[in-house]
Amino acid sequence: MPQQQINPAAVYFQSALVPRNYPELIDSIERYTTFLRAYTGHTATSKIDEETITTAFGLRKEHLPLLPSQRGLTIEPIGLIGINGEDIATRQRFTFGHELMELYFSYLVRLSPSPTIARYCDGRDKENLCERGSGMLLMPPAVIKPMVDAGGVSIAMASRLTYQFGSSLTAAFIAMISVADEPHAVVSWKLAWKESEKSFVRDELIPLFDDYEFRPPKKIRVQWSMISEATSRITIFREKSAEENSPVLLAHSSGTATTGADRLHTTAGVLTVSVEARPFQTATDSHVIALYSLPESVRAVTLEPLLLT
Repeated sequence: MPQQQINPAAVYFQSALVPRNYPELIDSIERYTTFLRAYTGHTATSKIDEETITTAFGLRKEHLPLLPSQRGLTIEPIGLIGINGEDIATRQRFTFGHELMELYFSYLVRLSPSPTIARYCDGRDKENLCERGSGMLLMPPAVIKPMVDAGGVSIAMASRLTYQFGSSLTAAFIAMISVADEPHAVVSWKLAWKESEKSFVRDELIPLFDDYEFRPPKKIRVQWSMISEATSRITIFREKSAEENSPVLLAHSSGTATTGADRLHTTAGVLTVSVEARPFQTATDSHVIALYSLPESVRAVTLEPLLLT
């Protein structure tokens, strides 16, 4: 194993082929996560030990004073993986995996991939695949698929994966829908304003402005969503607020997990779907993570990218 700092992907691609299309890219990402486990002495079922990985590749992991919305960053030239130390431990582990995937894409672009692959090496597509790759690293698909096939896609199964692999609940949701045969979506809701409703004036300064128009109250809104590959290429509208009788809104107001029928606003129309919603609180914000079982009408005919919107 190297004693000096090295990008793990540089070692991986010494024997791995550059992917040529989307299915090969997904396969390559999974093989990269398998390589990381094998190279650092992890088994397929063991919890990831971050120090073992950083030591093997001469990297450093440090807690940095990042912005509240910033989970992590990687400074490759000095081998630094920065993690938001304010996050809970399971979220930090998921961020660590995400940054290892950033290193994968950083090296992949140096190998002059085809335009088909290059489009996934930047922006939201890359962020989506980094999230998915982190889930693969923490919870190998070959291990969890039999569990999901037998136990189904549910909050209970996500909780089981979280306990077994030491991952965050969000990571477990992503991992589940990645291997599920049926169409699903994961939606993160947050108590927030729309971007257009935000003010540059701090709350404590509002009384100084006699003619200041106060902002409307915050609502539970779609923060981000992820659609499984078993689903056709649809988008769930960001910033859409939860409807009055939505289980998501009930989960937020009651502080307890809630199930029921919901209406999901998408580019395919308003879908009536079943949902499991669980509220959670960060240091500064109220959230709800929701797992949706989607209708057969949106099932993908061919393999589609797992979409983050």
